[in-house]
Amino acid sequence: MELKEKVERLSEAKFQELFGVKKITFSLMLEVLEEKYKKDHQRRGCKGKLSVFERLIVMLEYYRHYVTMEKLAFDHNVEKSTICDTIRWVETTLQENDSLPLPKRRNTAGIEEIAVDVTEIEIERPKEKQEKWYSGKKTAHTKSANRSTRTK
Repeated sequence: MELKEKVERLSEAKFQELFGVKKITFSLMLEVLEEKYKKDHQRRGCKGKLSVFERLIVMLEYYRHYVTMEKLAFDHNVEKSTICDTIRWVETTLQENDSLPLPKRRNTAGIEEIAVDVTEIEIERPKEKQEKWYSGKKTAHTKSANRSTRTK
């Protein structure tokens, strides 16, 4: 059974559970994406590896289930870069359209401070039974060179 048929057969509750949107919202999103795709490919060009329908499914799966791009690439038989480009294209296309009730991208230009926790942790090293001349290097020539200078 094809993916499109499986998705169409889902009940409204199951559909929303799987994809996080209602069927009516999904169809509106799909219309917007198909319109944009036709506009971008008026003069022909390479056919994409994923259909517009599959692209929307990929983006919704990515956001709904926190699936890695590697897993999505494996499931849809494409490369990880294709999944990344697909998600970015669907996001930007849907956010550019004002008819859909989606959150817009945040403007981060006004941020003055960013806090990052980079706490230093002391590395434990052996204190006992270590030669005073030992530098910590583990190459053979270093040990022999240090031993020869120590015995003189």
